[in-house]
Formats: sequence, structure tokens, C-alpha cells
Amino acid sequence: MAFFGIVMFSYGAGQLVGIPSENSAWAEAAFIRSLSWAGVALVAIDGITHRTRYMTLLRRLIRGGAMVAVLGLAQFATGQALVNTITLPGFGSEPEYATVFDRSGFTRAAGTASHPLAYGTLLVMLLPMSLTMGAAERHLNVFWRWGPSVVLGLATITSMSRSVLVGLIVGLILIFPTVPRHYRWLTTGIGLGLMVIISFTVPGMLSSLRDMFFTTGNESSSASRTDSLGPAIEIALRNPWLGQGLGSFMPTELILDNAILLMFIELGGLGLATFLGVMMVCAWAGLTIWTHDQDSRFKYYGAGLLGAVISGLMNMAFYDALSFSMASGLTFLIVGLTGAALGLHRLGPQLDVDDVAFAPVTVSRAGGGTVQPTGRRARSRNSDARTDQV
Repeated sequence: MAFFGIVMFSYGAGQLVGIPSENSAWAEAAFIRSLSWAGVALVAIDGITHRTRYMTLLRRLIRGGAMVAVLGLAQFATGQALVNTITLPGFGSEPEYATVFDRSGFTRAAGTASHPLAYGTLLVMLLPMSLTMGAAERHLNVFWRWGPSVVLGLATITSMSRSVLVGLIVGLILIFPTVPRHYRWLTTGIGLGLMVIISFTVPGMLSSLRDMFFTTGNESSSASRTDSLGPAIEIALRNPWLGQGLGSFMPTELILDNAILLMFIELGGLGLATFLGVMMVCAWAGLTIWTHDQDSRFKYYGAGLLGAVISGLMNMAFYDALSFSMASGLTFLIVGLTGAALGLHRLGPQLDVDDVAFAPVTVSRAGGGTVQPTGRRARSRNSDARTDQV
């Protein structure tokens, strides 16, 4: 609530300061978009009342992400966007969503996202969760347990993005201590196996990835990020507390591939501090669930949430993540899922919200006899009188 309150006040402050009309239209759109983020987060926090429903939703989210990763792998292999060949009744195709990019002679896939970096955010946030799902869901067969992790890992390696790989490494480091030792060896073996497969099937891929890191600072992509740091801080200090409004800073003014700096400009120090506070609270919640929950399955998902939050936050330092619908929507969905998980953790492994609200209660009656509700209403044993469940 604090973060979205600052978004509202920042929008008002930007209108009072006076920004160009074209920037104002983008600020209005961003303000409306932020309300959708709030809706996604709040529905997730309060709408999931059972651990079984929670874990079912996470499994479906991970499998959906794996399907997007399969599409990305097909784009990488064919060099074609493919999404523009899919026609649904009543829908049209936008050229901007049918664009794939080239780097070092390889295709940068975008899946169903509008940009490869937004697609990469999905990969790095869902891969830690898929790995912990594999460790937790022992009742599933091998394909459903580890298949999504293999697909997401392969798509991450072939994403041709430094920021995605940095986010992946950070996420894996965080969740590595959370899984049993034999699963550590298993996931390490899967990772090495994927690297061997890529080295044989895609010649030059691994050397291109190596060169991306060793040439950092000597090519346009990383140079533009470092060169924009000083001007961005100077612009942000013009409105240091509330900024000039979410979405009001246009790329034509300064190329700024950094969501953290962009938030400092648009939402000021208060908005940036509040957003980072939200993400840190989510990381703390995931860590708390992993270290203190009594359910051996559920605690693994806490570790996955911790890795997802930190990986996503690291990825934001390399591009303006909140300007892309898939990345921003997934970020606030993860925030909502973390809040829901913390609420279920506090209820304990045996009780869920509905169990507390509708648990059978035996009530003693004056003059003898008891009332034992079996549903929303129940009968007394000694009379036909009805009573509402407590």
C-alpha cells in the first residue's frame, strides 16, 4: 500500500511540476498499469487459502513458463519469431511481438514477450522455483519434476544475455544450500550436461557467452549503461523525494537500461526505497518459510521464492523491467505469492483459512445435550432446534 500510495503522489507531483504532454500520456498509462500490478498482488495474497491450491498454482505457473521456454528454444533454433504465424479468432498480430534479435551470430529469443530481456526475466525468476519444485514434489514422475527445470535452464543458457546469466547465477547460489545434498549433485549434473549438449549441438555458443563477459565495458551495450549513470543521478536529484511520475521519463531523453535508476528518476527516493523494501520483505518471507516451516514440501517453495525475488531484482539492474508487461506482471505476482505463502506459513501446516472458518465445533447446551455442527447449520441431538455454526 505504501508503494502504490507513493506512485499516486508521484503522479500528482509530476503534473504539478509540469511535464511535456506526450510524457504525461505515458505517465497516465503507467499509473493505470500500476493499479493492475496492485490487483495481481492483492488477489494472490488474499485469494489463496489452502496450501494444496497454492502449490497447484505454482506448478501451473512453472509449467506455463516452461512452455514459453520451449517456444524460445524453437525461436533460437529456427531464427524465426513463430508467434506471428499463430492466428486466433478475433485477434490480430502486432509486428513488435514478432521480432527476434541477433547477437554474435545467434538468435536472441523473446518467447511471447515483447523483448528478449523481458523473456529472460521470466526464465531467471521461474528457474529457481522449478528446481525447488523438483526437490519438493517427490510424488510426481521424473518428467514433471525435472522437465521444466531442464527446459528453463536450456533456454536461459541460450538466451544470449549477460543480465539473464547473472540473475541465474545469483538465484542458484541462493537456493543451492536449501536442497538436500543428493539433489545438489543432481542439479549440478543437469547443468553440466546441458553445457556439454550445447557445446556439441551449437558450435561457438559457449565461446560467445564467455566473450560477452570478458568484453564488458568495451562494447556499446555495457558502455551505454555506465555512461548514463551520472546524468541519471543528476536528473533524479531535480525531484529527489517523489520524482516526476511513473512512466514519464522517455528513452529519447536518455538511454537508461536500469530499472533501479529509472525508478529513482520517476518515483524519487521514497518510491525507490519503498519498492526495494517490498522486495527485501519478500526475500525475508521466503527465507523464513524455508528455515521455519514444518512442512517438508512447503518449505522448499519458500527457498524458490527467495531465489526468484533476488534473481528478478538483480535482473532489473540491467534494463527497465517495469516498462514491460510480462516482467512487471510476473514480478508483482511473485510478490503476491510470497505474501500468500507467509500467511499460510503462519497458519501452520495443518490449518488453512477455510479450515479455521468452517471447522466443526461441539457446543454444550444448558440442560444437557450437545450441538455438533456438521456443515453451515446443524441440528441438536435432543431437539429439532437449529443452530448456526460458531
